[in-house]
Amino acid sequence: MDRRIIDWVRSVPYRRLCVIVADDTHAQHLIMDYQRKGVRVFVVQLPWWEHNRHMTIFLNHETPLCSIYFSRRLRSPHINP
Repeated sequence: MDRRIIDWVRSVPYRRLCVIVADDTHAQHLIMDYQRKGVRVFVVQLPWWEHNRHMTIFLNHETPLCSIYFSRRLRSPHINP
């Protein structure tokens, strides 16, 4: 993660990073890694079959500063050989 974002999140005690994951296998690793950097992080699992669109929004006091949005290319949970 960009050092400027880490510094910005750390600059105010009540700020935290929210991460949505499809698989929580590495959730504890994410939490520990960000905590070592001084960033409070909250990890939530969303089932993979509900992950068909992705949006990341960077906020400053509830005001969006920038974002990225994209849809998943293969939306079907079915895999054909």
